[in-house]
Amino acid sequence: MSFINLSNDNGLVGPGTSHQPWRGEDGTGYVRLSDSWDAAEQVTKIAMLRWDTDTLSWVKFSGDSSGIAADVTVLNWPASLTGAAINTSYVSGTITVGTSEIEAKVGGSALTGRQLLSIENQTGADIFYGPTGVTTSTGHTIAARQEIFLSVGPSIGVFLIKASGSGTVRIQEYA
Repeated sequence: MSFINLSNDNGLVGPGTSHQPWRGEDGTGYVRLSDSWDAAEQVTKIAMLRWDTDTLSWVKFSGDSSGIAADVTVLNWPASLTGAAINTSYVSGTITVGTSEIEAKVGGSALTGRQLLSIENQTGADIFYGPTGVTTSTGHTIAARQEIFLSVGPSIGVFLIKASGSGTVRIQEYA
């Protein structure tokens, strides 16, 4: 069983670790994710469960008015996710993204031993990420006010660009 921190503090907890799950704002209970390998379909499936305070047990969201699907198929599960805690180092900072590419890193170089990169688009417009040379037509979109996590080492450069103007992006690196 794996827990994922769904709180607004952007915490991260990997499989096999112990964590107090998030309490839903609607007061319906805690949320927990259960992952399993589906050999027939060759995919990892994730079931989202909630804590039912009436029965004091974990129940699927199916049929719930929450609008969250009961089963989610993750098509591109990171193979490097081993469940080991990221516990060596952490840095956080902001960069200004404009119409010229800029590398997503805190300071002059990527964090030594980096395993995970968080990119939070704090602008009111989409930004785009990709390898060096990224453009708004070749990059992947990070929608306005959204955040992504990438499992990338320090030797992998991730570059950002914006279609017009400039805006602030929060970068967090974990090792």
